[in-house]
Parts: sequence; C-alpha cells; structure tokens
Amino acid sequence: MTLLESLSYMVDETDETMLSFYLDNAKSVILNKLYPFDNEFQKSEGILPMRYEGLLLRIAAYMINKQGAEGETQHNENQVYRYYGSADVPDDMMSEIISTVGVIS
Repeated sequence: MTLLESLSYMVDETDETMLSFYLDNAKSVILNKLYPFDNEFQKSEGILPMRYEGLLLRIAAYMINKQGAEGETQHNENQVYRYYGSADVPDDMMSEIISTVGVIS
C-alpha cells in the first residue's frame, strides 16, 4: 500500500491532489526538524528515512483533520471539546523526530 493510499484510508478522502499536498507539507515539516541547520543536501534530495513514514502519515492526517479549525484554542459543542495548544504540528509528534547535526571542521 502506498503512502497516498494509506492516507486516503486514514482520513476517508479520495482527492489525490489534496492528499499529495498534505503529504508534501508533512514531509517538509519532518525534514526541517530532522535537518535543523540547513543541511541543504538532504533537504534538496527530499529523502525521508523510512522510520518516519508512519509519523508522516499521522502528521498529514492531523493537518487534514484540522482544516477549518487552524489556531483554535478552545471549542465546546454538544459535549465535544477541542483545544489546540498551537496552530502547528503538536509537540508530541515533533518530539519523535531526532535532529541530525554535524560538526564544522
């Protein structure tokens, strides 16, 4: 099963353009955290280590599910409560990414 098919199944969406957009955004978020000091080679290659594919899907699904409620900090309707600590990807997801850095010689 491809990442696109997996995400489509997770969020019950069939628009491949939209799904690809969110997969690309999630990939960018992971690469920016993975290579924080602008290691342009890895970022330009756009190669995401396989161990982050599950996280990629979860971040993309989070972004899709949060559409229309970006930046919401509190919401209560019919005993459904929504709180977003930030308008970005939650820290608990970002904490799974181990940044790669190097030494300048």
